[in-house]
This record gives sequence, C-alpha cells and structure tokens, in this order.
Amino acid sequence: MEVRLVSRQDHHVGLWAYDAQGRRSHDLDMRLLDDPSRLLRRYSVSWHCTGPETAEFDKACPRITVDLMQEHQRLHGDVLTGLRAPPEPPPSLRPLPHR
Repeated sequence: MEVRLVSRQDHHVGLWAYDAQGRRSHDLDMRLLDDPSRLLRRYSVSWHCTGPETAEFDKACPRITVDLMQEHQRLHGDVLTGLRAPPEPPPSLRPLPHR
C-alpha cells in the first residue's frame, strides 16, 4: 500500500509506502522541478524490518536515509548496523561558507 502526497502549488510530491504487515517501509519527500518530467529527491528513509515481528521504526532496524534538505545538507546511511552518527558529507553536499 502507498499514500501519495501531491501539492503542485508548493511543488511537493511525497510518498509513504507500507509493507505487508502495515509498517511504513519508505518515506520520500521530493520537489517538482521546472521540467515536469523531473523530480528532486530531498529526503528519503527506507526501513528494512528483519522479520514480521519487528516493530515499525524499531531503532535496531536497519535503514537508509538520504537527506538533501537545504537546512540539513547531509547524506547518511545506516545500512547494516541500525543507528549511528552520520559520516562527514562529501564536498558537494557541504554548506557554502557565508560571505
């Protein structure tokens, strides 16, 4: 199952996807670009529940997070170990110095 959140006025497209047990498995926040066939993925989280008894958003559940929102400007993944501190972002994602 999925829930689509669309606001053309705000150039926003969102998506929540759920697995067979009804747990949220994906959360996406995208922006419509000037070209109507293109989207910018600003934020996404994918949870990978390890079994049918795993609770939704369990802190031990592996997840992948991509966060490119202007106020955060980071990219971080927790693929195998659950929660951990994000690594240093690549130079292309670091904030520009204030002038």
